[in-house]
Amino acid sequence: GAIALESSAGEIQIGTDAVGQAVKIGTAGARAVTIGSSASSTSSSLNLHAGTGNMVTTVTGGTYSLDTTGSIALESSGGEILIGDDSVNQAIKVGTKGGRVITLGNVESSAAVNINAGSGNMVTSVVGGTYTVDASGGVEFETHTSGMITLGHRTGVCTDPVTATSQAGCTGVGAVWTPT
Repeated sequence: GAIALESSAGEIQIGTDAVGQAVKIGTAGARAVTIGSSASSTSSSLNLHAGTGNMVTTVTGGTYSLDTTGSIALESSGGEILIGDDSVNQAIKVGTKGGRVITLGNVESSAAVNINAGSGNMVTSVVGGTYTVDASGGVEFETHTSGMITLGHRTGVCTDPVTATSQAGCTGVGAVWTPT
């Protein structure tokens, strides 16, 4: 049968004395562990503290979801914030549904944004809007190989040589590139 610890006149305390021993709840069997109330009519809250130890959440075979009607903040005053930093080859998606504005970085003098892509390429697409690059110190495009850098690439036809498939390849004498 059920065991209930109830109090209408004060706190219910479990493991609150100064003895350094573990407190275990629902550690064996197939259990659903519920802490707190999700009823919107209550002003309940949940505080988790780990002191100088670590805090680990592991889900094996299921999903882990954080959902709130307010903001979610991941903050660290003593180290990096890592997302997708283990060596598991799965996609990381940010803001892929809904009409969202995604902001990376800020304009503080020491702030920087680094974007790296391996051999999987990098694609930036803007549908129905503009793409603006603005920098007070200049803009630099570089390739580490002998590859070409093409800006404003569109399909078209070239007068010399007629076999050119890009404006950059349209290099003959008096050549004219006509976008199609």
